[in-house]
Amino acid sequence: MARRRRNNPALCPCGSDLSYGKCCAPFHRGEATPESPQALVRARYSAYAKQEVDYIIDTTDPDGDAWQQPQNQWRIDIRRFGRKAIFVGVDIVAAEVRENSATVTFVAKLRRRGNDASFTEVSQFTCRDGHWLYAAGRPQS
Repeated sequence: MARRRRNNPALCPCGSDLSYGKCCAPFHRGEATPESPQALVRARYSAYAKQEVDYIIDTTDPDGDAWQQPQNQWRIDIRRFGRKAIFVGVDIVAAEVRENSATVTFVAKLRRRGNDASFTEVSQFTCRDGHWLYAAGRPQS
């Protein structure tokens, strides 16, 4: 599957098998808002792959542990992460959604320098004014 994705850059990096234009691009362009924290995980994953730095920052809770200052350095770090990886897809493992908060466990499938660099993360989300925001994440072993 990873080979197919690299050979077809029109597919969305999140692994949905949809075109980027019909999947995560509308979120990145501000034309749509993810309706669930799971959809936000996919959109953020694709944003890292597509170097949509503003989307990553805009969908991070400013009151959460993931928020970083100074933003200039954060932007550099996001770009560096995206450039050094090949994004193969993301799998949602579990989700517990409440009214204004959620926990999502996902596997981000990545390759770096030809090696598997995938990781599993348990992420916390908050919902403010109808928008889901990434608040914090911790690696799961």
